Amino acid sequence: ERSARLEREIHEAEEQVTAAAEAANRHRDEAASARLLLSNLKTERETLAKLLIPVRDDDLPPIVDQISVTPGYEAALGAALGEDLTAPVAEDAPVHWRLLHIETAIDPALPHGVEPLSRYVDAPPELQRRLSQIGVVPHENGPVLQQNLAAGQRLVSVDGDLWRWDGYVAASGGATLAAQRLAERNRMAEIEEREHAARADASTLLNAEASSIEAHAAAREQVEMARRQMRVTVAAEVIGAQLVAHDEQDIAHRRHACP
Repeated sequence: ERSARLEREIHEAEEQVTAAAEAANRHRDEAASARLLLSNLKTERETLAKLLIPVRDDDLPPIVDQISVTPGYEAALGAALGEDLTAPVAEDAPVHWRLLHIETAIDPALPHGVEPLSRYVDAPPELQRRLSQIGVVPHENGPVLQQNLAAGQRLVSVDGDLWRWDGYVAASGGATLAAQRLAERNRMAEIEEREHAARADASTLLNAEASSIEAHAAAREQVEMARRQMRVTVAAEVIGAQLVAHDEQDIAHRRHACP
């Protein structure tokens, strides 16, 4: 009966070893995938960081590096300001942006129903007046609304089309360097957020992997202990059976020897 109970315990322990091994393998694969994702995100972030190094010879950061734009509006901003985005906010630079303390209420309003680009761009105050005079419109509305623009105003589409108050039109022809830089900055922010989450996930999965390896080792030790106990029990049962047999033989011999 004791041997049968130990056999059941060994069988249960072996099932636990199998389950623990499967869990360890699964956690090992998940941890490896998490480490790979984290490595890829780190590589992409470092590559983008190199691309976003200021390109000016005077080491003054262009104003574009102080701008954040709603994803999807990079081309619109690039078309609206073009190379003006490469100028710094530094009055000692030959070409620069400076803040004019002018009452903006005197500026004309954009055509009715047109949203200003400033709603989608977070920029230094030096750009606010310019951004408030740039409207964002669907491509098909640009040519009609262009006729309603006041002097200095312009319209852009999210694809990068441009309509200016003086009749100038520029169809989108691919992303400008400024738009690419803005898109790369948005991508950088996204990657940094994903990398932070991936690092937390990797840490959790590494801990799970370590725990599952420990559980697997403990389950194997439990099997070995049960098997050792089984061997001791079987040996004891064998010895006990041998002693019983010896006693029975001795009793039978004595009975046979009695007259």
